[in-house]
Amino acid sequence: MATTPNDEPGNDARDTGDRLGFPHPITSGADDYVSLEEARSTLPEGCVVTHDGTDIAEVDGGGTDDVLGILYTLPVYGDSSRAGPYVREDRDATVAVRGSYTADLGPYVTNAGGTLDPGTVLGNNGRIFVKDVVDDTNDVYEVIVR
Repeated sequence: MATTPNDEPGNDARDTGDRLGFPHPITSGADDYVSLEEARSTLPEGCVVTHDGTDIAEVDGGGTDDVLGILYTLPVYGDSSRAGPYVREDRDATVAVRGSYTADLGPYVTNAGGTLDPGTVLGNNGRIFVKDVVDDTNDVYEVIVR
C-alpha cells in the first residue's frame, strides 16, 4: 500500500503535477444552483476524465476513451451556512494532466473484474500509469498522469 500525504481521491499524491482548466457539464437547469454534493454524484473529484470537445466527462473504463487526466476540483462558491457550497457553472473545472495523483479507478476496476496491478497502463492513449494501490476496497490508486 502506498504511503501518501493525502489518500482522498483527487488529491496530489506527491504534491507535484500540472493542472489545467476545462469546461464541465454541471448545470443547474431549472434550479438556481447545483450543490457540490449533487455534482459529485455525476462527476466526483479524483475520477479519470476525457474531453468530448465541449466538456469533460468521466471515462467508462472500457479502454476506448482518450484520457485527459484526473478531475482535481470543481469550481465552487458559497458555504454550508446556506446549504452550499455550490458549483459555479461559469468557471472551468481543474484537471490534473501531468504528475502523481491519487485517483478513483472504479470504472477500470469494474471492467477488469477485480483489482488493478501496479504497472498497469490505462486509457486508449496510455495516459494513466498505475503506480500503487492506496485502498483496493474503494478502488483508490496512486497513479502517474503522463
